Amino acid sequence: MFKCLVAWLILLSYSCECSRILAVIPTPSYSHQIAFRKIWAELSKRGHQVTVLTSNPIRDQTLTNLTEIDISYSKDELWVKYDGDHQLQAVENGVLNILELFYDFIYDVSKSVLSSDYFQNLIHNKEEKFDVVLVESFFPEFYVLGKIFNCPVIGVSSMDAPTDYHMFMGNPSHPISHPDLVLPFYRNLNIIERIISTMFNNLIPTYKYFKVELEKQKLLDKYVDFKTNILDLKKSLDLLFVCSHPLLQGVRPLGAATISIGGTTNIEKPKPLPKEIQVFMEKSTQGVIYFSLGTNVKSKALGEETINKLLLTFKNIPYDILWKFEANITSLPKNVMLLNWAPQQDILRHPKTKLFITQGGLQSLQESIFFEIPMMVFPFFGDQMHNAKMIEHKKIGKYFKHKSFHPLEFESAIFQLIKDPKYKSNVLKLKQLILDEPMSGVEKAVWWTEYVIRHKGAKHLANPITELPLYQYYQLDVYSILGALCILIVVMIQKSAKIVFHFCVKLFGRFIIKKEAKTAKNKKLR
Repeated sequence: MFKCLVAWLILLSYSCECSRILAVIPTPSYSHQIAFRKIWAELSKRGHQVTVLTSNPIRDQTLTNLTEIDISYSKDELWVKYDGDHQLQAVENGVLNILELFYDFIYDVSKSVLSSDYFQNLIHNKEEKFDVVLVESFFPEFYVLGKIFNCPVIGVSSMDAPTDYHMFMGNPSHPISHPDLVLPFYRNLNIIERIISTMFNNLIPTYKYFKVELEKQKLLDKYVDFKTNILDLKKSLDLLFVCSHPLLQGVRPLGAATISIGGTTNIEKPKPLPKEIQVFMEKSTQGVIYFSLGTNVKSKALGEETINKLLLTFKNIPYDILWKFEANITSLPKNVMLLNWAPQQDILRHPKTKLFITQGGLQSLQESIFFEIPMMVFPFFGDQMHNAKMIEHKKIGKYFKHKSFHPLEFESAIFQLIKDPKYKSNVLKLKQLILDEPMSGVEKAVWWTEYVIRHKGAKHLANPITELPLYQYYQLDVYSILGALCILIVVMIQKSAKIVFHFCVKLFGRFIIKKEAKTAKNKKLR
């Protein structure tokens, strides 16, 4: 009887600690979803009722506390509009064109989700209650869910946060030491790069507001009854989780409300390789190079000329190539195997994998480091060029521009990355440093989520800078007063100098006149 009572009390206390959690990750991209899937799974295992809007459901029947709302129906339609050709064209036209394409994309994603039946049913269900909402930070309009359900909101980012997000969290963002993640800079900026980075930090938030956030405000007004301003929503976050790591993106000052969870959040348990891939890798005598441009860039978008240069290089090297390629290629070299889909982590985990050719996305980068594989990067957009510069700076890989590389240089780089032990050694050292922490990224995310639930928010951790008006943040009033005082002092000194000068002139003038008069009088007496 006593044992039953104790068990009942334990179950009662456990159930009292369980909470209802809503997560909204609108971006229809696997790389944006995989960064958080272990977090949803762990929260559900701890007894919390977790509801996730996602385009890539886990579909694990053992996670009985996890409810997944599949929003992948819009994925194909969106990626037709924003396919690889559009992305490559934007890349060739510069950073502003990339940003414009990205802002158009997140607007269309937002509209698709806000107007959907499942979202409308969710926000109009009077019986629905949540203790905390987690929202992908690229979509601050969904922070309104915190207002609707009267609960705190945590922002989550599958990469480092852009400069304006750091600004809203009160995190200092120096344009020279921490250029924005979409800029192709990392360290040791030259004067032109410093000018660009400074202008970017100061002008892009305004451009972004007029380009996309005003349009998102119209979406909010149309599809959500709760009236609020999107700028106020951006300031309403209790915490921000960023999948970055100071050893990768660089050490920077972060407030208590910004939690870095990057490094291993996307690493999954090993699974057996498909038989065809397993046989191909086991037969390799020199090792395997894995080539994938991720989920958003299709290899066929590289163009015929680039593909032919790659095939020429692959034909001349002794390594076997696993290439994630979404179409067929005629006259394929014998050492190349094409894959429409690839179990990336399990391929990187295989002991015969020697090199990873990647687009440089953060999730792929973190996986490559975790499995101790040097990288060759073909960056395209987003944070990929920034990551490519970082990879080369840390000597864990090299990067090439996909339009302008020479096959012989590319071949030489492959041999160098595989045969020179320093690259493998540097990756291993970086992995050891990243893993040497008291808590993993998932553990930190779970702990801080439960912290917000326990305390019904985390506004007490907010940097007071976030409450300051811009003129106080930039100390314009202080510098204005100090400048005015300096001017006043200079004017007073100038005026005083004039007065003293005139007094001296007058005084010495009288003295000279008297002296001259005396001299004249003496002459007369003689």
